[in-house]
Amino acid sequence: KQGIIKDWIYDPRGKPVVERMTDADGEVHARRLCYDPAGNLTHEFDTLGRRIFRGYNPWNAIELEATPATLDEQGCEEPSLSFYGRRRSGAIVQETSPSGERIQHRYNARQQVIFSEYPDGSEESFRYFLDGHLHSHTMRNGQTRVYERDCRGRVLSERLFTAGGTELSWRNCIYRGDCLIEESNSEGIHIHYEYDGAGRLVEMQTSDGSSLRTESYVYDSLGHRCKTLQGEKGCLGINIETFNVQGQVIERRKEDQQGSVLFIQQFAYDDAGNCTHTTSFDDEGLPSTVIKQYDCIGRLRRTIDPDGRETRSLFDRDQVDALGRSIWTETRIDHLGNKHILRLDVRDRVSREEWRDQMGVLTRAVDYLYDPRGNRTEERHAVIHCEGIAGHYTIRRSYSIDGLITEERRSADSGRELI
Repeated sequence: KQGIIKDWIYDPRGKPVVERMTDADGEVHARRLCYDPAGNLTHEFDTLGRRIFRGYNPWNAIELEATPATLDEQGCEEPSLSFYGRRRSGAIVQETSPSGERIQHRYNARQQVIFSEYPDGSEESFRYFLDGHLHSHTMRNGQTRVYERDCRGRVLSERLFTAGGTELSWRNCIYRGDCLIEESNSEGIHIHYEYDGAGRLVEMQTSDGSSLRTESYVYDSLGHRCKTLQGEKGCLGINIETFNVQGQVIERRKEDQQGSVLFIQQFAYDDAGNCTHTTSFDDEGLPSTVIKQYDCIGRLRRTIDPDGRETRSLFDRDQVDALGRSIWTETRIDHLGNKHILRLDVRDRVSREEWRDQMGVLTRAVDYLYDPRGNRTEERHAVIHCEGIAGHYTIRRSYSIDGLITEERRSADSGRELI
């Protein structure tokens, strides 16, 4: 519908080797794929020359991966390699990052991780029930999270202990059939859930011992949650959402118990599903619209606020990282000429943010670091004051195996640390 044309070329084995996309402006974006004799995807090239290489062991499990990189003057690629030592079953027993750091893993007979050792000397261990569900997880900071489960593997209780065995927090759950009906925790919060015949949540009651809060939910014929009543019979407000046939929200409004409209917002989408217009109405019913424009791959290129002020987003690959690999940079320029610059790494994660004024002077910067699972583990903030003096502070985070934050440390130049 947007004039985008996609076509593919296949090899005699029926595997795609070329994928081309032509946008409405006639620009061609191509991807070339190469396979080994066993049919494993080994090379992937895009229009910009970025390459992903994968090496396999005799059992067709990935043991080496090279992420996108650039070519030097001799046409040789500067690789960013991650090596994976694997068992025949495919379980990773050792990971080696581009910087040479190694992470060791040990597994049980079910090929579940039971122990991990990290370059900084910290350790992580896991224990499982006989049915394979997680029983306990000892994190790198020494804290242990212990689970009790029913015969279907659902969590009945969850408790967090310090390295010395002191209980820090707990959470209990009660089920009826397939549905969670009650939940309570160490903070004194008690939640009761009610469901309809289709198993959809229709009411949630939250109590902290001194007050009770109720939320009720109503669904349309397609199963979308179209109405949320806050308080008893909506005495604290009613949130209503209207959907189109694609399941996209086209109107969102809030009413009081008497039906008077307190807030209303309307949305419009393009054929690719991107939200292009957001219209809000004030108390007098006057509209204000935010307009957004996207490129052919869904990246936001232009935003116009209700006052006509424009913010543009520019994308380029002129920057390289410390290993010489080409990386994307997004520059957002507001109507005053201030710039918000986001530098991405080879996995398209934000590695650095910069804020610059109209003269290009740096006023603030943040650098981000990630662990092998992709969790953001460190933020390094630098603030430039008007006198030119920079203030620094760092945020470090630890995560559970589920990707949940278990600890956050904030430290400043003074050496004080908040945990």
